[in-house]
Amino acid sequence: MLIKDKTGEDRNWPGDVRVGRNKNKISPVFVLFLVLAMLLCSSLVCLRMYGLVLESELDELTAKVRDLELQVTSIHKRCLAMESPSSVYGYASTKLGMTEKSYAGIIKVQFSEKTASSISDSEGWRGSLPDKRYK
Repeated sequence: MLIKDKTGEDRNWPGDVRVGRNKNKISPVFVLFLVLAMLLCSSLVCLRMYGLVLESELDELTAKVRDLELQVTSIHKRCLAMESPSSVYGYASTKLGMTEKSYAGIIKVQFSEKTASSISDSEGWRGSLPDKRYK
């Protein structure tokens, strides 16, 4: 704001608003620094969110692995139960019709250039479990 003093000259009054605005200019370096700081903060937030997503996927995979390990353990136990001699004997006697005194002979085959003949063994197989001394 211009005022006239006693001499009649125009002078700027120190309370002029325009003069105050000219003194408070923002530096371009400060603006650039502020923009870079905002970019860094936003990228850190994005990376943190991505890390949380990966962590939740890892938890899901860990739970799946734990469930599969339990399934493998139960299947392994069932296989061991099926391989036990009492299971094999029970299955053979009930499902396959094995009896205590069934005949299982040995067939010996003699090879010759012209003919082959078979001879059966006269002694039968008893079809029982091994002796207890082997256990």
